[in-house]
Amino acid sequence: NIPENPNEEMVWAVLLHDIAKPETIGYRSQIGKTSITFFDHDVKSAEKAKQILERFRFSHQFIEKICWAITQHMRIIHAFTGMSERKQKKLFSDPNIQLLLDLTYADLSASLRGNGKPDMKMYEDALKLREKFEKETAQEEKEQVKKFDLINGNDIIEKLKIQPGPEVGVIKIEIEKAYLDGKINTRKDALEMLEKYRQA
Repeated sequence: NIPENPNEEMVWAVLLHDIAKPETIGYRSQIGKTSITFFDHDVKSAEKAKQILERFRFSHQFIEKICWAITQHMRIIHAFTGMSERKQKKLFSDPNIQLLLDLTYADLSASLRGNGKPDMKMYEDALKLREKFEKETAQEEKEQVKKFDLINGNDIIEKLKIQPGPEVGVIKIEIEKAYLDGKINTRKDALEMLEKYRQA
């Protein structure tokens, strides 16, 4: 759920996310489709929001975060209709996803259906997707750590001709970090990295 006291980012995102609707309104008579359209209002709203927030002299980071949420607020809908899992994961793993989810909650809450209540299923599905990808990411990280067996403490001691001690642990952590960052992938890569320590 959204916080009881929404932060400044949330307030501005809700206020500005549909600001370009008046200028993007269109009409169609296609059976089974809504008669009124607002194509590209998300992108144009983000453009207008950027201009407004710049006039108020908000920070670049603040503006980028709000504009990202505004440009993505229609993609939440498409996240469940044809978006590939890879694209879903990219969307729901974004560091600003909480703001987008809060915006979605507020947006849906303001749209009452025939029964006088909002349909929150899309928001609930979005929460489930985020939880799914968070679990997958955590598991992948665990697997990566478990898989690290390229070198051990004895390799470091023998290669660098040093005594057992804290230095061995520090070097091993550096090599593991290089592996997790994707800078090295094989035992040969790890030994070459050790060679650089020996030359330093």
